[in-house]
Amino acid sequence: MEKSRIINDGLRETAAQFPIYSQDDKRGDAVAWLKLIITGTPATYYILEAAQAGEYEGRENWELYGVCNMGGAFRYGYFCLGELEALAMYGGMVHVERVEDFTPCALSAIPEVVADLTEIWER
Repeated sequence: MEKSRIINDGLRETAAQFPIYSQDDKRGDAVAWLKLIITGTPATYYILEAAQAGEYEGRENWELYGVCNMGGAFRYGYFCLGELEALAMYGGMVHVERVEDFTPCALSAIPEVVADLTEIWER
């Protein structure tokens, strides 16, 4: 089985610190430790939690939880990293990439996330 392109050895240690459900009810204090984008689209994912989840098409798979902007507002949800990594449209011009220079931070430190999620956090 091939390793994930996104979750490298260094990120495995980080992922282990943020298992699924570990940041429940933290709202703006939840730590986004990984940022993914879908090239050529407005899709941006801020990952809060992760768990290794078997394999997807012969590659290691991860269940991810975080917030995603698909071109409108940010929403919480679960994502299958295997499906994201398998994405290759328009000759590979549209694919998932890890933002290498992203520094882990609280969601409340990400202005575009705060603008959309503050109302949810206040409930």
